Formats: sequence, C-alpha cells, structure tokens
Amino acid sequence: MRYLKQLVLHGYKTFASRTDFTFDAGVTAVVGPNGSGKSNVADALRWVLGEQSYSTLRGKRTEDMIFSGSEQRARMGMAHVALTLDNSSGWLPIDFAEVEIARRAYRSGENEYYLNGSKVRLRDIAELLGSSGLSERNYTIIGQGLVDQALSQRPEERRKLFEEAAGITVHQARRDQASHNLSEAAANLTRARDIISELTPRLRYLKGQARRAQEYQQLKSDLEAQLQTWYGFKWREAVLALAAARRQAEEEGLVVEEQAAALDAHLHEISARRAERAALRDRVSEWHRASSGLHRQAEAVQRELAVRGEQVRLWREQAAELAQELVHLAAAREDGALRLAAAEAELRDAQASHGAQTAQVAEAQRELAARERAREAKTQALNQAQEATLALRTQLAERRSRLAQAGERRGELAEGDRTQAQAGQAAQAQAAELGLQLEALAGRGREQAAALAEVEAARQEQARALAAAQEAERRTAEQLAAAQRSLTRLQDQQDMLQRLRDEGAGLSAGVRAVLAAARRPREQAQLSGVLGTLGDLIEVPPELERAVEAALGGRVQDVVVEGWQDAEAAVDYLKRNQAGRATFLPLDTLRPGRAVDAPRGPGVIGLASALVRFDPQIRPAVELALNHTIIVEDLSAARRLLGRSSGATYVTRDGEIVRPSGSVTGGSESRNRDGGMLMRSRALRELPPQIAAAAARVRQHEAELAAARRAQQAARDALEASRRQRDELAAAQGRLSAEQNRVQLAAERARQTQTWHEEQRRNLARELAGLADREAALKTAIEELTERLARQEERVEVARREAAELAADDWVAELARLRAEAAVSAGQLQGLQARVRELSATQAERQREIAAKRARVAALNEQQAGANRVIGEHGAAADKLAAEIAALSAQIEPAEARLAQIEVQQRRAEEHEALLREQLRHAQMRKSQADLAAQRSQSDLTHLHGEIEKDLGLVALTYAVDGDAAAGEIGGEAGEAQLPLPLNGMVTRLPIVAELPDGLDRDVRNLRAQLARLGPVNLDALAEYNEVEARYNFLTTQAVDLEQAVASLQEVIAQLDEVMEREFVAAFKAIAAQFREEFVNLFGGGAAKIVLTDPDNPSESGIEIIARPPGKREQGLASLSGGERALTAAALIFSILKKRPTPFCVFDEVDAALDEANVGRFRDAIKALGREMQFILITHNRGTIEAADTIYGISMGADNTSQTLSLKLNGRELAPANVVEA
Repeated sequence: MRYLKQLVLHGYKTFASRTDFTFDAGVTAVVGPNGSGKSNVADALRWVLGEQSYSTLRGKRTEDMIFSGSEQRARMGMAHVALTLDNSSGWLPIDFAEVEIARRAYRSGENEYYLNGSKVRLRDIAELLGSSGLSERNYTIIGQGLVDQALSQRPEERRKLFEEAAGITVHQARRDQASHNLSEAAANLTRARDIISELTPRLRYLKGQARRAQEYQQLKSDLEAQLQTWYGFKWREAVLALAAARRQAEEEGLVVEEQAAALDAHLHEISARRAERAALRDRVSEWHRASSGLHRQAEAVQRELAVRGEQVRLWREQAAELAQELVHLAAAREDGALRLAAAEAELRDAQASHGAQTAQVAEAQRELAARERAREAKTQALNQAQEATLALRTQLAERRSRLAQAGERRGELAEGDRTQAQAGQAAQAQAAELGLQLEALAGRGREQAAALAEVEAARQEQARALAAAQEAERRTAEQLAAAQRSLTRLQDQQDMLQRLRDEGAGLSAGVRAVLAAARRPREQAQLSGVLGTLGDLIEVPPELERAVEAALGGRVQDVVVEGWQDAEAAVDYLKRNQAGRATFLPLDTLRPGRAVDAPRGPGVIGLASALVRFDPQIRPAVELALNHTIIVEDLSAARRLLGRSSGATYVTRDGEIVRPSGSVTGGSESRNRDGGMLMRSRALRELPPQIAAAAARVRQHEAELAAARRAQQAARDALEASRRQRDELAAAQGRLSAEQNRVQLAAERARQTQTWHEEQRRNLARELAGLADREAALKTAIEELTERLARQEERVEVARREAAELAADDWVAELARLRAEAAVSAGQLQGLQARVRELSATQAERQREIAAKRARVAALNEQQAGANRVIGEHGAAADKLAAEIAALSAQIEPAEARLAQIEVQQRRAEEHEALLREQLRHAQMRKSQADLAAQRSQSDLTHLHGEIEKDLGLVALTYAVDGDAAAGEIGGEAGEAQLPLPLNGMVTRLPIVAELPDGLDRDVRNLRAQLARLGPVNLDALAEYNEVEARYNFLTTQAVDLEQAVASLQEVIAQLDEVMEREFVAAFKAIAAQFREEFVNLFGGGAAKIVLTDPDNPSESGIEIIARPPGKREQGLASLSGGERALTAAALIFSILKKRPTPFCVFDEVDAALDEANVGRFRDAIKALGREMQFILITHNRGTIEAADTIYGISMGADNTSQTLSLKLNGRELAPANVVEA
C-alpha cells in the first residue's frame, strides 16, 4: 500500500528550486555523489514531520535549513517542505482522502505549520500523526547513526527503541501527564492545607476584631453626638476671637499709613537736594577730567619734542659716517678695474694657444682611425679562422670523449649485470623470510583475538553488575529521601505546634500575657509559680479529646498557679499592663468538692476526671473542672441518664453537652487541621519519639546508601580494570595488525624489487648489444675531423702575419702626447676664465654698495627736514594747551565751594529722615503684632475646622455669630471656603452654642478615653472576617476534592503501568522471535537472540543483543566487525518493521559498511518488505539500487544547488518519472 505520495522542497538546504518527488508503492532509491544533497531528502522528511532537534537535522539553527546562496545564486529567505499522504484507507484520524502537511521557516527563526493549506500548531500535527506512530517512532527514518546507535547503546537506552515499537509511548505520555497532574494535585493539596492552617488562627483573630469594631462604632456614634455641641461652642469662641484680632490689625494699619506719608514727603525734599548735589558733582568731575586730559596732552607734546631732537642728532652723525665710507669704496673700485683689464688680456692669449693645439690633435686622430680600420678588417678575418679551428677541435674532443665513455660504459654494463643478479637473489631470499614471519604473526593474532573476546565477555558481566549496583543505590537513595522527607515533615509539624503554643494561638490576650511573662528567663521573669494552662497540663485519650475539650469549655484556658500569692501577682500584672483578663486556679485555695457518682450501664464511658492523666500536683484543678462531668457515647445515653446523678453534666464523644438543667448544646463547628488545644498538646507529646524513630530510619538508610555506593564503586573499579585490560589487548592487537601490515608490505616490496632487478638485467643486455655500432661510427668521425683541423690551422697562420704588418703603436704615442699638451692648455684657460669672472663680480658688488650708501644719505637728509617741521608744530600746540588749562582752573574753584555747602544741608536732612523712619518702624511693629494675632486666630480657627472634620466628617460651618457682624469682619472669602457643598443629607450643620452645658467636657473625655483603651481598631474586620470565613470553607471543600483527585490519579497510573508492561512484553517476544529468523536470513547461518537484562522486572529492564555469526562462537556486539554490526542492526530493524510496521520507512546509507555478498541478502530482505510497505533508500551501493522500482538521481549544479533526475524501472525499460523543478 502507498501512504507517502509526494514530497515538495523549495528553498530547503541545497534544494533552492522547487523540486517535486513522487513516490509509488514499493522501493524508491535516491542516489548521487557525496555532497550532492541526497541526504537532505531524509532531513526534509524529518523536518516536515516536526523534528525540533537541529543536531539530528545536521544544523545548529533555523537559518541552516534555508538555502544560503552561492556565487551564482542569491540566498533565499524561506524554506518550504510539503508532504502529501494518501489517507483513502482512513489510517489518519481526519476526514480527508489526501492529507498535506507543510512546514515553513524564515531567517528570523519563525516556523509555521500547515495542514491541507490551513495554518496549525506543531501540537496539532503531533496529535494527528500520534495515532499512526509517525510522531514518536525513531525508526521511520533510519540513518547510519541510528544503526550504530542501536547496537552501541547501553541495554537501558536500547529499551527506548522497543518501547516505540510496542506503541506504548502514547501510554507513557499519558502516564507522564498523570504523574505531572498528581504532583500538581499533591502540591495544591499541601498548599490548601497550609493555607487552611494559616487561616484558622486568623479567623479566630478576626472574629475578636469584628466584635471590637462593633463596640468602636457605638462609642464613636455617642462621641459624635456630644462633639457637635462641644465644637459648636468652640467654633463660636474662635470666630469672635478672629474678628477682634482683625479689627485691631486694621487700626494699626491706619497709623502706619500716616507715618509712611510724612516720611515720603521728607524723602522727596532729600531727593531734590541730592539731585542738585549730583549734577554739581558731575560738572566739577567733568572739568577735572578735561583739565587732566589737557595736562596729559601737554606732557605728550613735550615728550615728542625731546624725541624728535634726539632723532635729528643721530641722523646727522649717520650721514657723516656714510660720506667717509663712500670715499673708501670709490678708491677700491678704481683698483679693481685695473686688475680686471690685465686678467682679460692674459685670457685672450691663452685662448689662441689652446686653439692651435686642438687642431693638431684632430689631425692625428684622423690618421690613426684610417690605420685602425684596415687592421680591424685583418683581425676580424683572423678571429673567424680561429673560431672555425676551435669549433673543429671541440668536435674532435667531443667525439674522442664519447668514444672513451663508450668504453667505460661497456665496463659499467658488465659490472651492473653482476650487481643486479646479486640484488635479485637477495630480494628473493628476503621475500621467503618475510613469508615465514607473516605466518607467525597470524598465529599470534588468533591468540590475541580469543583473549580479547574473553575479556569483553567479562567486561559485559561486570557492566551488568555495575547496573545492578546503580539500581540498588537508586532504590536506597529513594528510601533515604522518603525517610528524610518524613523526618522533615515531623520536625516542621513540631516547630509549627511549638510556635502556635509559644504564640498562644487560641488563647485570650490575658492568658497570653501571663504565660509570656512566666516564660521569660529567670533573671527577667516578672511572674512565678505559673504552671501553665489546664489544657496543656492534662493528657486525654485521642478518642475523648472532643468530649473533654467541650466539657472544659472556657476552663481549657484557665491558668494553674501554685498559690494564692502567685494568682494575685498575675492579676496585678494584667492590671498594670492593661493586658486583658484571665482566670487563675491557685492550687492551695481550690475546693473542688466531691465528685458525682458515674452510673454504670450501656453508653456510659466514665467520670471525666478519671478518664484523663495528669500530674498529682494539679489534681485540685482537674477535679474542679471535671468532677461533675460524665462522658457518654451519644445524646440518647445522656437523655437516659439525665436526673440520675444530681448536678452531673453529660458530654458525648462528639462534644454535645447536656447540663443538669436539661439544656442541650450541640451541632457542628469548623474544624481545622491543627485541632483544639488538647489535640495540639497531645501532638507535642507524641512527636519527639516519632522524630527520634524517623531520625534512626534516616541514619539506617544513610548507612545502607554508603554501603551501596561502596559496592557500586567496587563494581565500577572492576569494570574500569576490565576496560583497561580490554584496551591493552585491543592496543596490542592493533600493534600486531600494524606489524602484520608492515611485514606484508615489506614482502610485497621484496617481490617487486626482485622483478625490477631482473628487468634491469634485460635492459643492460640490450644496451651492450648497441654499444659496438656507436664506437665504430665515432672512430670514423674522429679521422675526418683531424684532417679538416690541419687545413684550418694553416689559414689562421696566414691571417695572423697580415694583421701584424698593420700595427699603429707610434701613431698612438704621438696622439697621446698632443692630447696631453692640449689638456694642460685647457686647464690654464679655465683658471683664467674663473679669475676674470671673480674680478667682474667684485666690481659689480662695490658699485651696488656705493649706490646704496648714497641713497641712505639722501634718506637721512629728508628725515632731518621732516623732524624739524614736526618740532615747530609741537611747540605751537604746547602754548595753546597751557592757555586752556588756566581757563578750567577759574571755573572749578567756585563750584567746589557750593558743593561743600550742599553737603552740610544734606547731613541735617538725613538725620531728620532717620527719626521719621524709627517712628514708622514702631508703627509697623505694632501692625505686625496685630496681624500675627489675627493669623494665629485664623490658624486656630483652621485647626479647629480640621479637628471638626476629623471627628465629625463633612460639617456645614457658619461665620455669622451674634448677628452678621462677625461674618462681615472675617470676610466672605473665608466663609465661602469653609462651606462644603450639600450632599443629600451627608453634611451635618454645626449648631452655634453660646454657653457650654455642664459636664459636657467630662463626657467627651470619658468617651475618648474608652475609644483610646480599645486601641487600634480594624473597621474592615467584620467584612474581612466574613471573607476569610468564606475562603476557609471553600478551601476545606477543595482539599477534600484534591484528596479524591490524588487517589484517582494514583489508580490511573497503576492501570497505565499494567497496560504498558503487558504490551511491551508482547511486542518484545514477537520482535525477539522475528530477530532470530532475520539474523539467520541475512547472515546465511549463525544464531542470535534478544534477552532482558532483568526478566523479573520487564517494566524497567534493559535489552541485550547476543549474536553468533556463522563459523564463530557467541560473542558481544563490541567484538563484531563493521559489516557484521551493520547486518545485525539491519536484522533488528527488519524484525521491528515486520512486527510493528510504519506507514513508510527511509534508509539513509545504512548499507555503507556491507560487502557485495552481504548486500545481496540485504537487497533481498528489502524487496520482501517492499511488497508490504513503502521504502525510500538513499544509497551508493549498486547492489542495493537493484531492489528499487524508481530511482532519483541527485547532482550538484554549477550554482551549488541540487539538481534532480528520475527514472522508473518498468521491467527492463528505463522511463523518465514525473519530476518538476522550478
């Protein structure tokens, strides 16, 4: 049947283009070279089925699933794989005949899943495929790693494969979910119980707080009624005080205004006088500044006159010095002109002599060149003849050398033949010796293989022993953890009960205060003789706790003390600290009276005081509380006994009370997990021995765990020793194998060497045969070359004589003499030319200096003229400045006299101003005091307003008292600010009270004192009490439901464990039987079996595989060769597929380790299975390909993308399959 119809890849890994794979029933093969991307087809199937492990997909992150691009093609932003399944038979729980599952991934890391085009969750895909086994079975797609992993895993790890084959992973998931739910339910139950235990004391506390809140509200209501009158009187007094203070402030304000007006008028006069003084001062200052400026100008003119005079003197002296220098420079110029004329005449004579010598040298050079050309022609002919002679001699020497070499080669060939013969014989002997060594090494290899097999068997046995020791350690550790949890729970329970006892949970405030004072250290104790509460001092049987606690009632909190003085001291302590009230039972003054007679008969348990245990010291207290109480079974018994014992009270086991008067108290009340005081006291007494027993169990389990760990360590050490021994043997075997390979290689080389030497001897014989012909040819060539050399040497001698006749040594010597003389004259000429240039430059420099100095003299004369003109101008300016300074001095003197007179008048005006300011300051001070008094009155009124609102809430206040005068004086703004908006009766109007009633102050103080004695009151306590009580009742109900849920989940887990064990055992037996057959078929013989490592515990047992290939003994998997391991794994996979088939199966190069003979059996098994299910084979092996009905070829294109070609085998014809690439 065909389940897998089509696979579409687009952008997935190397499949950049859209590629469609169509699968028919039977076997489909995918082939291609390494790196072409054929294994990406298997990865795509894993990926689209929901695989989340990127290591399994040969990647690290989502981006590795998307085509990454190449030099010829850009990378893609999305990978898409779609898988089409045929569901016409309804094997998938969905109403579609064809199901398409698709997955997309983006470079952002997002993954999307589609089912028939609709976007769904991964969980939806897993649930759809779960019923078919595709979602969890790891043998649907099998690669080389899984084949080797199935054999190399530990037995416990190999169990996973069989569990998936048995189909119990669904049950395991349900069991895991049930275990998770059980853990959550247990945790919720523990939390609910903890919350209930926390709420119980809070509920009692809130109940008391609610009563206090009701009392507080009543007192507050009474106080508010009294405060309205009291605040009405206080408000009227405060309003009148504020009005009087504001009137006084207004009167003082008028006085301040009058004083301020007088001061302003006087300040106006002072300001006018100050303005006149300032203007006069400004004019005088301006005149002084002008006079100072004129003085500075006069001083600058005088300084400029002195500078100009000094400059004229210096310029005159410089002009005289320059005139002297000009006389000396003129004399030097005339002397230089004479020297220059003499040097120029000498230069002209030298130039004429050098020209004549140069002409003689040129003529001699022309004659010598003509002779040299003739001589070079003869020399060239001689050289050509000599070169031809040399070439003949070289050829002759080369032929003679070759002839000598041929003779030497003949001797070498003879010697080589002897050497090759000897070497061939030595190689033949070495090959024989190495063959003997190989036989010895093969024997040693067989011995080491046997020893290694024995060590491996021992190691596996020790591994099983280690697994057993680890399991024992695990069980012991679990027992220890359980014992530790039990001990911790008991200790926590004891701590909680002790804390409740120390905090006085359930006790009244007075009892808690007395017990706390009595429990302080001796040096800090404020009370003595306190023995404790009656409930803590008696021991009650557990079945009678409710009855005795009901019989005691409030007496369970009575404090037992040793004597009257101790009780009196405790009462005084409570009064001093206002800590509440308590009932004390002083043992020296108690008179319990005679106990009632307990009647006999059905339903009667006995007298209460006789049913409890206690210290004889407190007998009076116990008898006082319980001597008149009889415990009976139920109300019927109490009704029957009523009246028989005078004064007796009957209490049933459930705590119902029948009093002597005939009244009955009963019903139900909330019970918390801590129980009452008697139950807590009993638990505190019983917990220490329980804790000691739990601690003993913890110590016992710790010792057992230490022993188990020692046993495990011993087993691990033994296993490690076996492993080291196995490794040593394996290493020795490896060395032996290497030695065998080395000897075998040496033997092969010896045979090759022998063959080579024989071939060399044959080559030497052929070369010796051709050597005689070459020697005869060389002798003939030597004779011919000797004759040609003699003729060429005669030609060389003739050419040498002709060249000697054209020698030119005398001409060369004369030319050298003429050139030497010309060179001397040229040097003299250059010296004279340099001297003429130097004298000319000196004359030019002297001329420039004379011109510069004459220009400098002219400039100095011009500067002297300018300076004289400036001196005349500055003298006139100095006379003008002196006149202006005298005019300013005449104006300044009378102005300064008037300024002094104004200063005297100003001092007198300022003294009068100070007097006026002092008078104004006193008036302002009185005004400020009046304002301060008004502000204080306003603040008192505001403070009173705040107190009124604090105590009475929203109150309508009025500022109109004694008519409207006060309100008018206070001001409308303040009055309006104090009036709240009317809020439908929520605002109270404060009455105006002119006289305070008698005793009102006392009543207000008393009510406030009562409220203060109540202390902090939680006004929300009543609502909070109702809320907590509702939550307490809800949690109690939930705890019961959780207990039922825990029991139900435990039952479900037990049922699932039974189902999984049953199905696993059935699947294991079927696969084991099939494995024996498949192993024999694939190996062509031998035997194999699959066994449980712990047959008594199949739910947790590991699985061991034992194989015996044909011709070998039974051995472990580690001793099998690579091909044997591959065939064994294939037998296991085929066994599972036959007994627990999957819709389709993918083999990814699982046949890589098989040789040709084994491939044939592997192919036959594939063909047999292919008739029942779909197979997709990814392979290199030609033998495996023969089993295929359809072949897909994968290759890597030039753009680094996978290209696909398909062929369908119809008989012997190959036809293209329907494959689309986009």
